[in-house]
Amino acid sequence: MVGGGEEFCNWLQRAENSADGAHSIALHAAGYPNMAMKRPTIRWEETRFGIKETTWVEGVSKPRISHFVFPSHVRHSAARVGENPRQVIRFRVPTDDFKTTTYWIDFYPHKEGKPTQPLPLKTQGFKKSEPGVYKRVQDSWWNLYTHEQDRVAQESQGVIADRTREHLASSDQGIIMLRRMIKESIDAVRQGRDPVGVIRDPAENATITFDSSRDAVEALA
Repeated sequence: MVGGGEEFCNWLQRAENSADGAHSIALHAAGYPNMAMKRPTIRWEETRFGIKETTWVEGVSKPRISHFVFPSHVRHSAARVGENPRQVIRFRVPTDDFKTTTYWIDFYPHKEGKPTQPLPLKTQGFKKSEPGVYKRVQDSWWNLYTHEQDRVAQESQGVIADRTREHLASSDQGIIMLRRMIKESIDAVRQGRDPVGVIRDPAENATITFDSSRDAVEALA
């Protein structure tokens, strides 16, 4: 299934969302009650295409693995309460300084616990949004529709977040790595070298295999 949408904020806020897995225990608590408000253990690793983030949460047998693809994309699995587990990739593109366009692909390998048969590609089209208007639900947490939670968090920072007022902590290492990658890539281009992700040798242009893990049974428990 493919589709698209828009967010009313600078692209970097959306990119940093993908490098900040620690927010899931709070912002997405309603969708993942097995990890809600539990202190995670997170490992960040720089890869040839971005950042691999592995998150362990007490009581969850398998880690959550997410791949940030430089400069602003993300690849991960998801199994929120009430939904079939799926494999996800998001491509985030700056529309202008104050708006981001996101294109997404979702693949559902199982439905109701059974492997799915090959199906024709479904297109949901492009979803238009309004600034500050979000779908509400009653979930005993933030009362925000699960697919609106990230947008609320990013847009509420303002169209361009004021990072001079922030205080980064140990859980923000993914964001720090991302910002360092951006700076190093800008410096590389300034010096006539290639930024992260540019491959010129055809022999090195191999298919990227993403490992991904989410215990769907536990996530739905």
